Amino acid sequence: MRFPLLNITNTDWVTEEDLTSFMLFDQFWYNTTEEIFKRYALNIDFCDSNGEIYQVTYRIYPTSWLRNAFKFLPMVYKCTLKFRKTGMQIPLVDLRHFMLERIKSLDKSEFQHKWITMVENAKTHADIIDGRVD
Repeated sequence: MRFPLLNITNTDWVTEEDLTSFMLFDQFWYNTTEEIFKRYALNIDFCDSNGEIYQVTYRIYPTSWLRNAFKFLPMVYKCTLKFRKTGMQIPLVDLRHFMLERIKSLDKSEFQHKWITMVENAKTHADIIDGRVD
């Protein structure tokens, strides 16, 4: 599995408050609420930077008493996400189409135009997901 991962299950970017909830930059989950974990991670399809599809199956809670004691502090209480490889891949052209549809659903801006150009010029899954364009 190659990070970052992109949530490809949720297609409604317009009503979401924070687009970063669609990306996983590592295997850690910093939110403690079960509701948010279920909504944004559990059994959600994620495309990795190689085009492989994974699902989060559960999370392992921290066992350190120090992390538990200070879990009210941001970025302290981190659970480890466990993934299951689905055995599926998303072709580059399909990921590009997925991203372009999501980006076009957002409010028009100069950034949106640049983002669309970056996705159209991307040569790999990683380029599309994390915005690297040569």
